[in-house]
Amino acid sequence: MKTKDKIMIFFLTIITFGTIWIYWNSKKKNNKKNELSRSEKISFDINDLILFLGDINNIQNVENTHKKVKIYIKDSNLVKTEEIQKLKGISSTLVSSEYVNIIVGNVAEFLKEELSRKMEK
Repeated sequence: MKTKDKIMIFFLTIITFGTIWIYWNSKKKNNKKNELSRSEKISFDINDLILFLGDINNIQNVENTHKKVKIYIKDSNLVKTEEIQKLKGISSTLVSSEYVNIIVGNVAEFLKEELSRKMEK
């Protein structure tokens, strides 16, 4: 066997094992769940949040994204922004005349469900 043939076999072997290695690593990465994480552990009392929003009757509607809860309110003058910001687990708040945005992380969906449940009562 010529040296040229030996070199060709060597490179083809490396390419084959490299392709197999890349395939295995891509399979490992793709096995991760393609779902967003969700938590049901709110680190503050939801009743305190309702109180700082001006009572449950001041809430019209609640929407959420993955990390943010948007609470539509009737009267923004009743909202205690500083008190809401002090609650453990709330990263940021934004108050407008129509709604309050609260960034809470991956508990946003659960918080929205709990607020909606309390509004129905």
